[in-house]
Amino acid sequence: MSESTSFIRLFVGVLLSATGVVTSCPIELSPPSVVVRYGDSVSVNCSTSESLLDGIGWEATEGGISLKEVSHLAWTVAELKEWSISAKCYINLSLNSSFNQCFKILEIVLYTFPENISLSSSSGPNMVMHEGKQNNFTCDIQNIAPVKNLTVKWYKGDEMVFEDTFKNPSKKPVNQSSIFSFTPTRQDNGATIRCEEHLDLRPEGPQLNASSEEYYITVHYAPSQIVELEDSEVDIGSDVWLKCSSKGNPRPNYFWDYYRTVANVVEENEDGVSRLHIYNATVYNNGSYTCHAGNDRGNVSKTAIITVKGAGQECPIEITPARMVVQYQAREQNVTCKPKSTNKRHLKEIYWEVRQGAITKNSIWSVDTNEDWDLKPVCTATFNITGICKKHLNFTLYKTPDSVFVSTVHNLSSVVENKEFQLQCDITNVAPAGNLVVQWYQGNRKLSKGSLQVTGCLPENNTNCDISAVRSPLNVSSTISFTLDRNDKRAEFRCEAILDLGAEGLKPPQMMSSPLNITVHYKPSINTTKLPQKIPVFRGYPEELVCEADGHPPPKIQWFYSTVKVPHISEHTLIASEAGIYRCNATNKVDSTSHVVEVILKEDYLPLIAGFVAVTVVAISIVFLFIYSIYYKNTKMRRYSLKNAKLDTHSGNVAHNGWDTQFDMTKLSYVRLTSYMLGLPPVKFPSFPFTHPPPKSAGMKGALLFQHSSLQSCQACTSWNFLSLSPLNRRLSVEDNMGNNFLKWILTLCMIYSVSAEGCSLVLKPSRVVVGFGEPVSVSCEATRPVRVLGWESVISAAHTQQDLSVQWKVDSLIDWIEEPICYGVFFTAPRQCEEKLNLVLYKTPDSVSIRPVNHSGPMVDGKEYQLLCEVQNIAPVQYLTLRWYKGLTEVYNHSFSELTSSSPVQVSSILMVTPTKAENGAQYRCVAELELGPEGPQPPPTVTSEPLNASVYFPPTFLDPVPVVLDLTVGGEMTLNCTATGNPTPVYSWQSSNPIPEGTGDEAALTSSSLLPGTYTCTASNTLEKKSKEFIVKAKTKGV
Repeated sequence: MSESTSFIRLFVGVLLSATGVVTSCPIELSPPSVVVRYGDSVSVNCSTSESLLDGIGWEATEGGISLKEVSHLAWTVAELKEWSISAKCYINLSLNSSFNQCFKILEIVLYTFPENISLSSSSGPNMVMHEGKQNNFTCDIQNIAPVKNLTVKWYKGDEMVFEDTFKNPSKKPVNQSSIFSFTPTRQDNGATIRCEEHLDLRPEGPQLNASSEEYYITVHYAPSQIVELEDSEVDIGSDVWLKCSSKGNPRPNYFWDYYRTVANVVEENEDGVSRLHIYNATVYNNGSYTCHAGNDRGNVSKTAIITVKGAGQECPIEITPARMVVQYQAREQNVTCKPKSTNKRHLKEIYWEVRQGAITKNSIWSVDTNEDWDLKPVCTATFNITGICKKHLNFTLYKTPDSVFVSTVHNLSSVVENKEFQLQCDITNVAPAGNLVVQWYQGNRKLSKGSLQVTGCLPENNTNCDISAVRSPLNVSSTISFTLDRNDKRAEFRCEAILDLGAEGLKPPQMMSSPLNITVHYKPSINTTKLPQKIPVFRGYPEELVCEADGHPPPKIQWFYSTVKVPHISEHTLIASEAGIYRCNATNKVDSTSHVVEVILKEDYLPLIAGFVAVTVVAISIVFLFIYSIYYKNTKMRRYSLKNAKLDTHSGNVAHNGWDTQFDMTKLSYVRLTSYMLGLPPVKFPSFPFTHPPPKSAGMKGALLFQHSSLQSCQACTSWNFLSLSPLNRRLSVEDNMGNNFLKWILTLCMIYSVSAEGCSLVLKPSRVVVGFGEPVSVSCEATRPVRVLGWESVISAAHTQQDLSVQWKVDSLIDWIEEPICYGVFFTAPRQCEEKLNLVLYKTPDSVSIRPVNHSGPMVDGKEYQLLCEVQNIAPVQYLTLRWYKGLTEVYNHSFSELTSSSPVQVSSILMVTPTKAENGAQYRCVAELELGPEGPQPPPTVTSEPLNASVYFPPTFLDPVPVVLDLTVGGEMTLNCTATGNPTPVYSWQSSNPIPEGTGDEAALTSSSLLPGTYTCTASNTLEKKSKEFIVKAKTKGV
């Protein structure tokens, strides 16, 4: 069929569909719809049962296939990434077919699902909220499609509190947010909030879900109503407690309002509760006591009444204010005395008596703030029935000090280390001194509060020395004893005068003294690390001895030494060139100290060795010239001889002397140089190769030459060879035997010249160091033989010395992960230079260790496999790390990272595969990160443990006895059918029977009744996983049985 005909049939089919003419389409898609993850492959087969067709084709925005004469055709895309993808399969039928041209559209859902979602709050990262104030949580989900299949569920703890769905029809990925508005109460303090994303692509696709991190919320709320504060009665002279308790976040602060003229009341605050202790109660403890509790969210208060039994009748008058605290020379203030409302009609007279005999016939008294220091105002009232009663006004007139001055008791400007001295704080013209508190400071550090006494007063001889009794201004002082050491050097002291006038008084300004600086003098201390007890000095190389001492005042340094029994003095430094005993003396006005140094004189053989080498070289040169002259003479004169020579006719390698004599030159062998040469054991010498003779010339008979490649290398030789002709083993000799004499000279000189070098003599203490990140470290490098320069090569703290046999590498806080300190030394003798590298391990415990399930949230199911992920953040070095998995107290798996080599902090993880059973319901999994740093590291090895993961395992119902139960019915007797089953979630029960089920027992595990009828009763126990049934067969009891 032509393409035009196919097109016409397709057009007709579309037109019939558009006009409402319904015909069946014999196309089958397998599968009829697909759900594909973005980037995955997809394949759908299109087939037809119609045999009269021209072909099948696919129209698609990606991967379309033109018409093919087949009965089935698959549409396939290797990586589906087209979000607007559409595909439909069509068939062209032949003219004889009973069907029209038609097509079917494939339903395609392309999705992407992010594994990580983020949770944020309008209250900030700390999740601190205020009770009753709305907060918004935002769950951000990035790059998800299709969003219409997305559901966001919000959980508070394990309870779902909100569910959010979306109607966005977009097929492309979007960034979607869900907002949950939450108004916390105080019961929500410490609760957790999380959001979960659920992408439901069923039935063709999966159901995917992921959860955000859980966030703990903190709710700040006002204090609750005060509890446990009640009215009390107490016998006079007895004790009573008042307790004030309130709950709030932050924890409330407490203060009390009560009549404070008596000193038998003590306030105590502990564990969020305030207690008021009244001991030895008197009449003045009668009255009201109000407790106030407050934080930044609000305040509450409650009042209790204390009644002192046996204290006599209360005077029915009121003084307003009940207590007066007035500043000296302040504006005039009034106080009012009046009867209580219930006693007004009985009042005959009321007046003030401010001092003995000074009466003010008025209920209002004006305070003179210029001179009324010792007033004890009393309000007196006369009543018709009760007579005269009096009430004292708690009155305080105060004055801030004119000055506050701190000094030492003996006006010292300096003190000696560890010697006690006294400081005195003088406060002038202050009142009332009994309310004064003196606070001492060293720098910004608070010291103890000092005791007070009247300046220049002996208390045993004068009642005016009683600070608590005198109300008028006084000059007082406070003294403390103190001891300083050299670390304080210049210590700064201050004292502060504080007037404690109670809650009723305005808080007067606190006065601080000017600082007193005290210099600490201490005895000298000589730095012996730079001045060892024994110092080697090479002759001709004077050594500078430096004596350093710490002390205050700065010490005077003197060297005492003698070479001819006469003392000599040198300051600070001393050039030592001779052996002897040298003493460094450091002196200041506190004390003196000394340090003795022994200088040991050593010979420097380096110049001698160099001179000997030079003489040896000259001697060898002379001997060589001498030998060469003899050789030259013999060569020119053709004088040589062969003793007992026999020619080797089998060898074609011969040398001629110009006549007919031939010499075999093929090989050189070895002979031993016996001990007769030097009186030594036999020594093997290397053979000296001969050279070919020079070309023939007139008058020449030929020459026999030999040479050695390097005379200077003889020092390293361990064996020598002499010349021999092989295979004849015949000895060749020159007439004057100069060859043997030359070898004797060379061997002698090499044996004298060879010297053996010392090994590298550096010792690290300790040789291996394990140090925590940010901790101090100190390593000493010591030389075991005299050294010119000794030092450390380091990125952070390089150091060197030219005087000591030891040098220290020290870092106060090591934070460099690539630090590799190397100690080096330059010596006087060979080997002249060498180095030792420190084995340094810098470690850091992890910031956090966490454990969570992978691709799963909520309870686990019995028998199904799950993955638990342990993540360790910022740990180093990772090669020493072992992750240990525990179930309860049992270690079930461990994972080491010895194959990794990073020295800086990294993040690592470990996966544990678990298949839980119902016996493991409630089990706890933990992950422990342990750094095993060897014997030099901390012991026991540092560990960080994750929070436990509680495993909740769901399992289907299981009957204690699953087999059917047969029971005999006793008429009138009570019968119990027990269907109890274990399961998680807890099973729900239902009963079925052809007989009536007693009311109220249809959902119980046990069916108990005395009215059961014979028959079969089926119990079904079900939970979210499975349903299981158990049968109870009740039979009527046969007569006679």
